[in-house]
Amino acid sequence: MARPGRRSNHAPLPWWILAALVVVVVALAIVLIF
Repeated sequence: MARPGRRSNHAPLPWWILAALVVVVVALAIVLIF
């Protein structure tokens, strides 16, 4: 969903980084709880 010519390479917080952080947090929560 990246628009070409609109800071596609130098975005402050790309959506995939946020998604990766959410996945890591959920995985750590599951491992710690169970």
